[in-house]
Amino acid sequence: MKMTFTLPEELARRFQAAYPRKKHSQIVAHLLAKKLRMKDHQLARSCRGANSLKHVEKDMEDWEKLNGFDQ
Repeated sequence: MKMTFTLPEELARRFQAAYPRKKHSQIVAHLLAKKLRMKDHQLARSCRGANSLKHVEKDMEDWEKLNGFDQ
């Protein structure tokens, strides 16, 4: 899929100087995938932290009873 991005001029110059044009898509895809994995990891870690709180556990039990999921 083709996408268009606008980069700050200095960043774009450095990128063009650091990587050959034929590698640009590959490098951008790699960096985006890495950033998205980091975001997924942070979200999962936050969920685990929230789920370990006792009052959240109690709230979830109450929600499940209210919505008929405890049967």
